[in-house]
Amino acid sequence: MLVAAPGVAYADTVRGLSWHLDFLKVERAHAISQGEGVVVAVIDSGVDAGHPDLQGQVLPGWGIGGDAAPDGRTDNRDHGTGMASLIAGKGGNDNRLLGIAPKSKILPIALGEASEEREVSQAVRWAVDHGARVINISIAFPASELAEDLRQSVAYAMSKDVVVVAGAGNTDANGLGVGVPAAIPGVVASAAVDRSGGAWAGSSHGHEVSVGAPGVQVITSAPANRSKNGYLVGDGSSNAAALVSGEAALIRSQFKQLSAANVINRIIRTAKDAGKPGRDDLYGFGVIDPVAALTADVPEVKDNPLLGAQQGSSTGPGSAGPTGQPLVSAHIDWKIMGPLLVVVAVLAGGITWLVLASNRRRRRAVQRVPGYPPGR
Repeated sequence: MLVAAPGVAYADTVRGLSWHLDFLKVERAHAISQGEGVVVAVIDSGVDAGHPDLQGQVLPGWGIGGDAAPDGRTDNRDHGTGMASLIAGKGGNDNRLLGIAPKSKILPIALGEASEEREVSQAVRWAVDHGARVINISIAFPASELAEDLRQSVAYAMSKDVVVVAGAGNTDANGLGVGVPAAIPGVVASAAVDRSGGAWAGSSHGHEVSVGAPGVQVITSAPANRSKNGYLVGDGSSNAAALVSGEAALIRSQFKQLSAANVINRIIRTAKDAGKPGRDDLYGFGVIDPVAALTADVPEVKDNPLLGAQQGSSTGPGSAGPTGQPLVSAHIDWKIMGPLLVVVAVLAGGITWLVLASNRRRRRAVQRVPGYPPGR
């Protein structure tokens, strides 16, 4: 059991702020699996390999785009570091962030600031060819702009037995729809839920959503060039995607012979039903349950169950449905502010709240919709 430092309230520590760990009963899950032996690719802004939460967790990776770190192990923004920490943070004490799969390894693929779908497509193929068993993509492009090469790269990953997880996107309730790659059939499209398990209004929703996972007021690690204090707290479906990727790593480690299709099947079949009975547009098949995913008796399947489910509407597979509304810009906008950002500092063993970015900022319709960050 983690104990707060003397004189510091447990609720004010990094661990105390990690409500998602208690919500997902991660301590129980870790008694079964911690993701050992599984490589999770994080296609993002790069990962700060020197962050105390991630030292020894980050493999040499790749960079694509003008300002991307060549080996992916530097993060000039904060987004990728945050996602990697939710997946593979080492933890160790109250003021270190513990990931869902702390014994997994991160394969970072850094995207340049002006990256487009083409670069994401290349990153997916590189990840597959360099040992990734799970790929986390916490980036969403408008579904109307889906490029064929991205679809083919995702299909390539699936053909190589790799689980692909993506954030549904953030819309601030503007109705932009689930983005891609999340909307590509077979991808585990992850929407954000809050502490109560309720669907977050800022998350993209639609018939493509596979599952829900914690995404609101989630604490993540951040590089020193973005937060002197090493942590950020914020909202986003990217948080949800990272946690789902971590769950996939737990399953792949525990059931080493299980195919990607069956890993995905375990994720969706053991999710806790929420909202309307059965699959729905807010929660997909439900909110993830890592303990159940590691312990339940789930009949095996031959094919990826999402190849059919994402084709349909909320009533089930097979029905037509909208894929999202068009946006205009030609590349990822890393500077988009999320709905809420809190910068936190580790002081004397505890957390001190420093900055609250107020005035909820809405995204302009001409900008791409990243699944995260809470503050970039």
